[in-house]
Amino acid sequence: MGHFLSFTSCLLNVVAFVLLLLVSLSGLVIKSIYILILPYVHEFGHDLRIGVLGFCQTDYELSTTTTCYGPQRGYTIPFDLVRADGLASSVAGMLDSPTTSILILHPIAAGFALLSAIFSLLNGRPLMGTALSFTLWNAVFATVAFAFDIVVVETAKSRVDSGVFQVYWGSAPWMTLVAAIFIWISVLLSAIKLWTNRRSRKSMEVEGLLALVVHCNPALTRALTK
Repeated sequence: MGHFLSFTSCLLNVVAFVLLLLVSLSGLVIKSIYILILPYVHEFGHDLRIGVLGFCQTDYELSTTTTCYGPQRGYTIPFDLVRADGLASSVAGMLDSPTTSILILHPIAAGFALLSAIFSLLNGRPLMGTALSFTLWNAVFATVAFAFDIVVVETAKSRVDSGVFQVYWGSAPWMTLVAAIFIWISVLLSAIKLWTNRRSRKSMEVEGLLALVVHCNPALTRALTK
């Protein structure tokens, strides 16, 4: 059972690592994955695709990128870009630097997921405890990252949504949610693995103690064999 728990926990963490890595590269490197998108129509037909470490102004018809900002921790929409594209002034204020700076938790959670996958394959009670600790912290990181994805999108929608401009959800928040769920399941499996290991260890200690008592007391041995 221990090997099954280890393999399953490792697999869940690997999948979570891949998802969080893709989200970490959203907006800037991977244009098809983003936290939110603001499409707008003018002669160039651009949209803004907001990712974890920056955003890009993309031609959604030709799939070509014209301008990108980042990577950086914490960013806003430059007013020069808003003015040049004739957008509403509210677009410049749809993102807050303190809020977007928390999005750095996505790559941090990705790194922890990879470490958790490695530790989950190791045996030994101290290593199992380390694996559980890493996975638990990572579950918290991924959950907080997902929460701030929601904050970023809902804040942008409340500030920008109008009859002309609409903010739409991207796939990145839901990928983060799936990763967080997988990591929490891995936490449960790691806890079960540690508990079963301790129980097995105690059972072996009790059996060893009984064997020692029986070996040292011939009378007890005869009584048990009758």
